[in-house]
Amino acid sequence: GELVREVRATGALEAVSTVSVGAEISGRIATVEVDFNQRVTAGQVLARFDMAALEAQRAQSAAVALGAKAQLAQARSDLEQAQRTKARSDTLFAQKAQTDAATQRTTSAADAMERERLQKEAQLQAANAKAIAQAKKLAAESAAADAPAHGASTTQRNALRHPTDSNGRTEHFY
Repeated sequence: GELVREVRATGALEAVSTVSVGAEISGRIATVEVDFNQRVTAGQVLARFDMAALEAQRAQSAAVALGAKAQLAQARSDLEQAQRTKARSDTLFAQKAQTDAATQRTTSAADAMERERLQKEAQLQAANAKAIAQAKKLAAESAAADAPAHGASTTQRNALRHPTDSNGRTEHFY
């Protein structure tokens, strides 16, 4: 007949190794391309992100940059007007046709316009930098999470990446 062996024991079951997984970007997952316990290869797409939110961030950053550019153009125009007014005021003061106080007011106004122009230039540079970063982020992300190691196994439905350990062996989740 059949020999049956039964073993009973108490204790704790522990994983040989554990890893934390995550994506390089955050966002809503549009599709999961692999199934539970499915083996994957390096570079295989595991999940695809919904790119609508990233695209909206990029568009918003671009719009802020355009707004900053328009504000800078206005500040430059205001500065040019203030400089013309100051030059006229200086001429009138030299001809003794204007008081020193009036000349100082136009000088102060021109200086204020210069400070505003510098501020608007800094805002434009910051907005451009953010818009460029958003565009690069959107372009760099393939809108997919991929497996970095051959032979990895998806043992959690929501796992995006399965890294390798320091010896190049595949890490598994238990």
